[in-house]
Amino acid sequence: MSRLRASLSPFQVPCLFTALLTLLILFYTAGQRAAILVRMAMLLGAVMAGMVASRWGRTGQRIPQELWILCIFLVWAVGWGYLLAIDSRSFTVGVKQMVQIVMIAGCVACMAAITRTPASGFLAITGLAVVLVGYGLLTGDFASAAELTQRGDRLVAHRATSLASNANTLGVACVWALAGLALLWRRASRFWQQGLLAILTLPLFAGMVFSGSRKAVLLAPIFLLAWVWFCYRRVLFHRAPVFVAVGIGAAACVAGGAFVLRGTFVGIRLQSAFSSEERDGSAEARLSLMKEGIRMITEHPITGVGLFQFPANNHFGAYAHNDYIEVAATTGLVGFLIYYSIFALVAWRLVRVHGRCEHPETRYVAGVCLATLVTCAAAGLVLVMVSSVAFWCFISGVVGFASAAERTLPRSLLRLRRPQLLPPRSQQPNPVAAVRITRR
Repeated sequence: MSRLRASLSPFQVPCLFTALLTLLILFYTAGQRAAILVRMAMLLGAVMAGMVASRWGRTGQRIPQELWILCIFLVWAVGWGYLLAIDSRSFTVGVKQMVQIVMIAGCVACMAAITRTPASGFLAITGLAVVLVGYGLLTGDFASAAELTQRGDRLVAHRATSLASNANTLGVACVWALAGLALLWRRASRFWQQGLLAILTLPLFAGMVFSGSRKAVLLAPIFLLAWVWFCYRRVLFHRAPVFVAVGIGAAACVAGGAFVLRGTFVGIRLQSAFSSEERDGSAEARLSLMKEGIRMITEHPITGVGLFQFPANNHFGAYAHNDYIEVAATTGLVGFLIYYSIFALVAWRLVRVHGRCEHPETRYVAGVCLATLVTCAAAGLVLVMVSSVAFWCFISGVVGFASAAERTLPRSLLRLRRPQLLPPRSQQPNPVAAVRITRR
């Protein structure tokens, strides 16, 4: 093992870590089809933990505070969940999954702190999306999803899932993959490299459309707008031709996207969701689940109903489809504050790095991470991400980068600059007397 560690260069270790992380997420994503894949993912996690531990002692880095907060949240949620759980089986499975999430998040965050870049998590989720989209194209899953059939007054279609357990996982993975491409965009110094990245977005958008996920189709433009705002707003506001060109391009993309979605199943679902007269049963059920979650919060405001106990406490037997309501209903308002303080702290670090760092590369990466957090905040309204292994493998890179990048700032920039008050007139030097003294 020591020989292998010595033979790997500092560049090869993050690359190997990213490849292993991609396989780990893929195994967890397809784990419901074969239980052995989850065991293989746990084995890969142990290997990744060994890689991080072998390099952590030599870097002098500190463990990000957000990881300690995540551990506190886990202790709070597991402690009260053990006392309040109705469905013991789901609670046991959930605790195992949360422990695995904490361990994997620690590995990814520490690797991001060592390399000072979130590339491991971003590129791993991008690799996952490419594998899922490629599998869906080769097996004909996307082709079957493009066909619409009429059943009475309703249009029914197959939603592509590829290797994932459900269609939403495929669509959202394609959205997170855009962050990996945005991270690579600045390093693509040549025109053909940027063209290759632009072409790679086409199969990702195809994965969003053929998955039939309304969440993915709505989250993609949110990320793109946030990315342009945080990374390129200075260029847009100082160069009028660029601003006009980007505006025309954005309008063309919106018009083209609306035209393409018009004849697809996801377009029909979006139209029915925004129409009060033609709203489908899925939207109505999710609104009812949110009302059930609010009822749980009012009945158990401090402790919640217990970790992973939301399906056992509602009439639908489903999760909330809302991360904020899910966390508050299952862990209480105390758990809600502990959990979301992680993202508040990360956002605070990134804002400081983005506004005060002098290195343009670091500022750009911080802008991509801020765009990712904005997208995550929007995704929390329609997704449950607290128990998603893929989400934490992805977002932990942001945690590690924010912690390491903030420590590189000079101490003078981290402190608030207090305004200097002028001394009283009696203590101010007299310039006329000083001139007389120098003349003498």
